[in-house]
Parts: sequence; structure tokens; C-alpha cells
Amino acid sequence: MLHKRIGEILVEMGSITIEQLKEALRVQKNTTEQLGRLLVDLGSVDERDVLRAMAKQKGVPFLEVSTMPRLAKEEEKPYLGDIGYLLVADEVPSSELMAKLKQAAGRPIHLVVSSSDDIRNLLQQDTLRLA
Repeated sequence: MLHKRIGEILVEMGSITIEQLKEALRVQKNTTEQLGRLLVDLGSVDERDVLRAMAKQKGVPFLEVSTMPRLAKEEEKPYLGDIGYLLVADEVPSSELMAKLKQAAGRPIHLVVSSSDDIRNLLQQDTLRLA
């Protein structure tokens, strides 16, 4: 099964126009830059939209840290408890990484795409609560 290309997905999502895609493809001919990065650099699209398109292309959810469940309404801390599986967040997940994790984890793995900034911020929070 062939996956749709990132540009096509972004157009379908309404994140860019066909004209913006054509311009980025024209510029891409003179560079080794990936199309998503190029569209962000050109100001045509937000990085999160590119990541959402990548997640859609790979058939995995996109996770924004701001949507993580909270312990209670007044809590400001993302809550990570034992949910029966290992949640793996990566900006550009590779099948090699997934294979290694599946072998080592000893539990089901669910992959989500998230921005590297969100992942880094989540890991650096001293207020992160683990169950």
C-alpha cells in the first residue's frame, strides 16, 4: 500500500494551498531539504501541521502535551500512569526504533507523533507526576 505524500496530505488537511505546494516543490529541486521542513521555512505551514500530516501518513496519532489528562481540574501537571502499554512519542518515528522497543519492552507499544519541543518540555518538567 502506497502512502500519500506529505504535500498531498497537507493540501487535503487545508494547511497549505496547491500553489504553496508547487512553490515548495520548485524550491526543493535546488536543495536536499525535506518538503515539510521547507514548507515551514517558507512560512507556508506550522511545524505542528507537518507533524500531524506525518502522523496521518504513518497511521499513528499525533499527541499534543496540552491534551494529556490531568489528575484533577486544579492540577497543572500531566499525568502518566500505568496504562497497560508503553507510549512512545517521537517526532519522526522509525520502524527500526519500534522493532527494538517491541523486543525490549515486554508490553504492547503505542506510537504517537509529537513535536520535539513538546517531548523535551514534558521530560524537563519537574512537576511531571508518574503513578
